[in-house]
Amino acid sequence: MSRATLVASLALLLGLPLAIGGAPPRRAAADGAAEAAKMLLEAKEAELTEGDYTRARRLYESVLLPDRRAHLTVEQRTDALRGRARCAKAEDLMPLAEQYWTEILADVEVAADVRAWAQRELDAWHAASRPNADELAEELRAKRREEDRLRAESLYQRARLALDRNDFDEALALALEARGQDPAHPRVGALIEEIQAARPDPSRLLPQILDFVRTRALAERALVRQQVDEALVEGRAAEARGDLAEAARRLTDAVARIDASGFLEVGVARGFASLLERRNHIVTLLEQVHAKAREAGGPDLPPIPKLPPPDQRTPGLEGQLYGLLAQLFRAGGEPDDELRFYDLTSRSKGKRPTLTSQIPELIVRQEDGSLSRAQWVQARVAEEMGSTWLDPLAPDFEEAEARTEKRGQRARLLARFGDVIAVQHKEALHRRVRALVDSFEINPPTMRVDVHVFAARGPGVVRIAEALELKASPGAEGFTLIHRDELTETSVGLINKLADVKPLGQVRMVFRDGTATSLRLEQRTAEHPMFVGMPPPPLTVPADVATYGLDLDLFVEDLPHAAMGLPRSAVGVVATTRMPTHTTIVPRLAEGPDRFQRLPRLGEHEVSANVELPHFGSLVLLGLPNPFPASQMEFEELVVIIGARRDDDPLPDTPPPGVDPRVVPAGWIHEEHPLGALGSLVDDDLLPEGWPEWAPADPPAAWERREARERYLARLLARMAQLMPDEGPAPARLPVAVHQGAAVATLEPEEHARLARAVTRLRDHEADLYVVEVLGAAVPDATASAWGSLEGAKRSPAGALRLPADAANLVAEALTASTSGDALDRLDERTLARATQAVVLRHLEERSIVRDVDTIEEDGRTRLVPRRDRVAQGVVVEVRPGLEDDSGLRDVAVRVRSARWEAIERVPVPGGGATAGLTLDVVRWLPGTSGVLADRAETDVLADGQALLLVVPKPGSTGDVLATLVRVRKVK
Repeated sequence: MSRATLVASLALLLGLPLAIGGAPPRRAAADGAAEAAKMLLEAKEAELTEGDYTRARRLYESVLLPDRRAHLTVEQRTDALRGRARCAKAEDLMPLAEQYWTEILADVEVAADVRAWAQRELDAWHAASRPNADELAEELRAKRREEDRLRAESLYQRARLALDRNDFDEALALALEARGQDPAHPRVGALIEEIQAARPDPSRLLPQILDFVRTRALAERALVRQQVDEALVEGRAAEARGDLAEAARRLTDAVARIDASGFLEVGVARGFASLLERRNHIVTLLEQVHAKAREAGGPDLPPIPKLPPPDQRTPGLEGQLYGLLAQLFRAGGEPDDELRFYDLTSRSKGKRPTLTSQIPELIVRQEDGSLSRAQWVQARVAEEMGSTWLDPLAPDFEEAEARTEKRGQRARLLARFGDVIAVQHKEALHRRVRALVDSFEINPPTMRVDVHVFAARGPGVVRIAEALELKASPGAEGFTLIHRDELTETSVGLINKLADVKPLGQVRMVFRDGTATSLRLEQRTAEHPMFVGMPPPPLTVPADVATYGLDLDLFVEDLPHAAMGLPRSAVGVVATTRMPTHTTIVPRLAEGPDRFQRLPRLGEHEVSANVELPHFGSLVLLGLPNPFPASQMEFEELVVIIGARRDDDPLPDTPPPGVDPRVVPAGWIHEEHPLGALGSLVDDDLLPEGWPEWAPADPPAAWERREARERYLARLLARMAQLMPDEGPAPARLPVAVHQGAAVATLEPEEHARLARAVTRLRDHEADLYVVEVLGAAVPDATASAWGSLEGAKRSPAGALRLPADAANLVAEALTASTSGDALDRLDERTLARATQAVVLRHLEERSIVRDVDTIEEDGRTRLVPRRDRVAQGVVVEVRPGLEDDSGLRDVAVRVRSARWEAIERVPVPGGGATAGLTLDVVRWLPGTSGVLADRAETDVLADGQALLLVVPKPGSTGDVLATLVRVRKVK
């Protein structure tokens, strides 16, 4: 039995609401004849009862394999041959059926009536296929594709039901079979990912189990504590009224309850589980009662219970679990090695620190940190307490253990399960680990962290090492260095005086209710000088490489109970620089100038450290390349200085001496302004930028919608706060960034006040709802031009018409009655939107095409499978109602896109061999009047009843245009 199965079984035994499904393996048949007979029976049932001809045919084929065919009787072989031919015919696999009929005719042992039947079927097939072989073949293929699609849909639904009942193995098998039937099924791929994410994983199960047990143990401890306190109160009351015998009985009962509870041991989460101190207190009171009884000459009282030795104490729920895990995961090791578990749960709420940035040239963002106290302890044990460590949950654990033993080494376990780490070693090392674990406080104190970033030449890095008298940390890899000095600020002051060094700025963070964060100092990839002015094709920047710069994943926590010496902090950091290196040109199946796209590529370099940092010291990270182009050519390396101390340390809080005022503007502060519902709860719909060349098979991902909305809100707030002009394009770097529901900016105090007023106005409209009405149709060009003369109509500089209510009603009637165009040109939709929310209304016709070819390994053979995609033509309209002013006016932004295809051509896949006969579908689009697809955007100020009319060329037409009328009214 595998460790994963044991862990899942453990979860069930503990009563966790987890269900692990799995199909039992097929029982091997006792002999070949019995197995063949059983498979033949299953095949007949699948064919005649279930109507699953594909499964039945495959079973018949399995029965007729040489190793089973030898065990068949003539009657059984005849049944299998005839059933296989019937199934192939039912599946419309006529060439295959013809082959099976021919095989029946060639088998002389088959009964004459069966051979006659095969001859009749073969003659009928030949007669039907001669006149229209091509048409019939195409019909058969179409029918086969439709059956595959229906069968895949049925399998998908069965897989969904299996997932709902937590039968993960069955669900995955059905989903994979559905994908084999129809690789282009739009939902099967997502279902497979959902199943794989939901399948029980020991690396996720164990933290759940440990949290469950910890919760149960704390609840049990609370109950024992309540019972002991009640016995203690009753014993003290009996003592007060002079009933010493009753008092002794009650107090002895309280001690016995503690001894039997399993909470005598000091828990691995120090202070969480021990009742030892309470026991000592009650024993003291009991001794006083015994002394009073002796002085009064009363009766002899029961003896005071002795403290059980450690090896005779009742293990608690946590102790029982850890004992079971120790048996489950123990490796070889030495005979006296012991596997122990250390709980490093913190009562930190996990909030991000408050942040002040003095790096105005860079975008400074915070995200949730990934490091933790348990990860830091695990890294320290691995780095400083040398051994050959193995992870029991690693996929290659058994192989690694065997290799270690083969080399004559002693393998020991070091693993982390959430906030619990497991260590297997001798008692001496366990004492060191215990001292490290006990160094932490249950409630982490407030910490202050300063991060200073410098750019330096090679000689400058050497000068920094010499000036600070750096020494490498024992056992650390690379250039993770500790410099012990009076203050971090003193180190920074020395660096500022050196040649070949340029300060880039400083970030200060105060951790009040958390211990980890991810700090990102970044710039936009599209704005990198390397990509400015590049020749065609144009640059396309995916979301995963949209920014580059310096990422710092930080964990910082004080060690108030560490051994003697200077006050220290636990600091873990992973520093990563990402910088553009080159571009690659990727072909796209699109006609015109966008046939190819250019994608950026980023190189990464990482430095990490896990150290005990003195409050008077600095962690120095070297060996990082400088990713920022403004200083990169002259200063090719980065130097990062990190200082951490308790926020209540009586140390001077002054700016670092010698900082260049041109680098850090005086008076600038970094603040976050929560945006409320419109910044955290509202999602924007996306008009697909790749459409119509690319029709995404799935709706835009959540992160895509979130990033698009954050960019819009950042521009909106910057304009409202007068931090950028109201008109014209946005600057290369916005003064405001929006991230995770807050506006983040490094500004002067007066600018922050304006930004706060803009945020307040945004929050005032978070409950506003609007009805968005979109009406579109194809009309003659002359008709659309005449609408410009309607009373009250005003034409914008871009050519759109703003219509009053009466004129809008006339245009709406004309669009409804228009007979130009066809159904695909018409759009009549209504929806709801919140203030500043973008909604997209679509009227599209979609078609499946073969976009690419996948290589699939199956049964040791490689085959090529066409990969299907979707392509769409029609009209897409995006509408975004803005914030309404006191007069009832609001900005309304509208964008209309339209496209039609001229033809979809099949193009052979280049090459021969395995790709021979494969084709791809290439869409040829009808161009607009200007040689590009119809695309128009307009923003105007509208009131209730007013409308915005946009007219765009109709692709492929010279006499008609597409007119789109948009009205937005507030829900009162």
